[in-house]
Amino acid sequence: MKLYFKDIELGEITDVFTETPWMYGTIRLNENSKPYQEYFNEMVNEESTFDFESIDPDFLNDENWSIFDENEGKYLGIDIPAIHIEDTTIAWRWR
Repeated sequence: MKLYFKDIELGEITDVFTETPWMYGTIRLNENSKPYQEYFNEMVNEESTFDFESIDPDFLNDENWSIFDENEGKYLGIDIPAIHIEDTTIAWRWR
């Protein structure tokens, strides 16, 4: 599985498991993800002082996030993912 923001591949997801309604996995982010990493960190940091008003509205639009499933050969819509860069964990819900 691969994580996409619009048409940009951000990383590969492995070790996927379910705890309904959430899906979890390990993500290996690629070079394309570098511009998004501050956003990822701030979205999961409960003590963040990040100015959420300054976030690009495209990041908050669920329609822009998807996972490409190689087994099914198609893109599957997801809600905005939670990505923990420190421990390479990703969590998401299917749309």
